[in-house]
Amino acid sequence: MKPFPQIQKLTTSIIRRAKILRRSVHFVGAFASGLIVSPLFTDAGFYELIVGVMMLCFIFSIRDINNHFNITWTNVTLKIHPCLDVFPPLNRWLVPLDRMEISPELYEELADLKGVVQSDFIEEKISHILEYRKGVITYYDIANIAMMAECLIRSRQFSINK
Repeated sequence: MKPFPQIQKLTTSIIRRAKILRRSVHFVGAFASGLIVSPLFTDAGFYELIVGVMMLCFIFSIRDINNHFNITWTNVTLKIHPCLDVFPPLNRWLVPLDRMEISPELYEELADLKGVVQSDFIEEKISHILEYRKGVITYYDIANIAMMAECLIRSRQFSINK
């Protein structure tokens, strides 16, 4: 299979962010709990309480990282969704530059990826994105497409091996 260096670079950064966010959840939760409880026992002010609540909101916003990855302290594995119709979108915290338009190299790699995967579903998704965003694909869109393609390729490999 043809390598896709720009897409691999993007997915590597997504996996790295997933590791960091997932590993930091316990520390952030403990620190937020301390900030929320500290006004009960000290003369801490209203701001500490607000910061603690904001940190808990952050934890709540990244809880769906587990929809895509099985993350342990030593490795990260991608969850395979056999049916792409129910593929959940990636968390925005995972995708760097999520609202920016992708580079011309990524447009070329996306066209090559579409040819390699040969899936009507992914082609429909790409055309839907192009129609919705008026011909522009963002980093968030290509990250979701790349993860869908990876799930599709791996599920095909599993079905061939069985």
